[in-house]
Amino acid sequence: MPATVLHLHTAARRGAATVFAGNPEHYARLLPLFEDNDQDVRNNASAVMRHAFDLLPSQADELVQAFITSEAFAGNLGHLAFALHDPAGPLPPAALDACEHVIGQAGTSLSDIRTRHALHGHYVVTAVVRLYRQSPSSMRARCLDIIDSLSRADVQGLHAALEGER
Repeated sequence: MPATVLHLHTAARRGAATVFAGNPEHYARLLPLFEDNDQDVRNNASAVMRHAFDLLPSQADELVQAFITSEAFAGNLGHLAFALHDPAGPLPPAALDACEHVIGQAGTSLSDIRTRHALHGHYVVTAVVRLYRQSPSSMRARCLDIIDSLSRADVQGLHAALEGER
């Protein structure tokens, strides 16, 4: 019997990643799968990011930090972008890191409607405006830096969102 999920065969790791991703409270079991040598395992594990901000802030921070520095991030940043748009309550501080990394990875493709990243840009715009509203002044400077990056990338919906804040 394998001692950890990493010792399973590839097909079993793919299945385990899918099951754990559907149960965000088991996020810690997914962290090593973000670095798996099989792309399907990384993709399956990354689906948990859609629920990252449903966790406690400290758990969300651990999950987001592991994901944005992992092999899985580049191909699956859309899951994290979606999570930025979805939560009903306040976004945790890890959402700022998420916004910065989504912009850093997707860059100007956030404004290219021919790519999936254009939708991700919308999610980041929504999140950064929320973060600015809910954050103390010490965090607002980072929000403004993110807004500047979104403006340089010419992300659609940014100017309308900012006009709505006036």
